[in-house]
Amino acid sequence: MKIVITNSSVFEVQALQRAIDEHEIDARIEIRESSSGVNAQPVGMRETCRGALNRMKSCDVSEKQLIVSIQGGLLVSGEEINRKVEDFFIVLVSKGGEKRVWERTQTVIFPADQYHSAEAAGFEDLTVRDFLEAEGVVGQGVDPYLSFGDKRSQVDIIYDAIVSCFFQLKLTKDRK
Repeated sequence: MKIVITNSSVFEVQALQRAIDEHEIDARIEIRESSSGVNAQPVGMRETCRGALNRMKSCDVSEKQLIVSIQGGLLVSGEEINRKVEDFFIVLVSKGGEKRVWERTQTVIFPADQYHSAEAAGFEDLTVRDFLEAEGVVGQGVDPYLSFGDKRSQVDIIYDAIVSCFFQLKLTKDRK
């Protein structure tokens, strides 16, 4: 079976490969970079979900393919002085275009001051991660979740959501 992933993010591809390997799914990954049609840094559930769905819709699939579309986003709440910024991902999986399932990953708190600085630079073409790398807050290719003291990596968190989607589609018998 071929599994198409709609972007080439290293962490997302690693999470998908891990899910395939650990659940012994006979599949190969094909990367098809797809446009989300939303800001580089989506804010809110609606924009993030729309980005995942747009990525999926832009891929042609055969009946025997799976499409995995992953879109990161931010949930922002509270007044500016007490702002809470949570990073998360939407994982959308389609089996042959006939059935779609989705999961939202757990959220990870991002430092609000870093969010404000990134927001001032503009989210149309820049993600908070891009900003953090450019400012030297996190190294290029370094998982920002681990940089902020979270105990789980992006790969771990995305993997859990992918496996949940695979379980819903009956591609795996258990939740290892």
